Amino acid sequence: AREIRSIAPRPVALQPPFGLLLVSGDHTHQPGYAEALLRGDRCRAVAMTDQSDIAPRRRRLNEQMATRLGIPVLPLAAALNRDDVHVVSICAEPIRRGSIIVQALDAGKHVYLDKPLAGTGDDTETVVAAAAKSPVVTQMWSLVRSAAAHHMQQAVQTGCLGDLSAFHADLCFAKGTPGTAQLAARREAAVPERYELVDSKRELTNVGVYCLVSLLWLTG
Repeated sequence: AREIRSIAPRPVALQPPFGLLLVSGDHTHQPGYAEALLRGDRCRAVAMTDQSDIAPRRRRLNEQMATRLGIPVLPLAAALNRDDVHVVSICAEPIRRGSIIVQALDAGKHVYLDKPLAGTGDDTETVVAAAAKSPVVTQMWSLVRSAAAHHMQQAVQTGCLGDLSAFHADLCFAKGTPGTAQLAARREAAVPERYELVDSKRELTNVGVYCLVSLLWLTG
């Protein structure tokens, strides 16, 4: 991957509560992210938004979460143009995510991002380039704040295990009720029409990203 250095000025300091815009609602990681971001007095929810051509099911799930939080559902461009929106939490499906992130960055909004950043390598590089020139704070969900990562960091920094010369990580988890998945051969393409399936995910970008981010974070 090519290296992209930031050319943006430092972010302007803001005082809480920060106005929070949610992109995509229920049946994503958004409910958990929103609960954490809205805890205490750090943020206040401003609106729910998404692209205009989303599927009826996604529209219904967005409206469902917005109703629960007591916030309006606004068109994407109008929501990003609001002066009272400071932070955008983006949980749209990965194949749709890249262009939304770039829109938010171009609008000068801080972004909290579900992983992975985008559905293709090209989209990911576009996101990184947009972040490099925008004076905002960006963060993608990862495991670097977990207890396991803290222990790894201590081991590396103290040298108690010697010098770091290699990195091996195993990450295993299961979802759903055992025996209920209807498994079949999955046809893959370089640019998938559907990024995530109920029975499985694209392994490196959806699961392996945890290990890769941990390695980059540990080694600086």
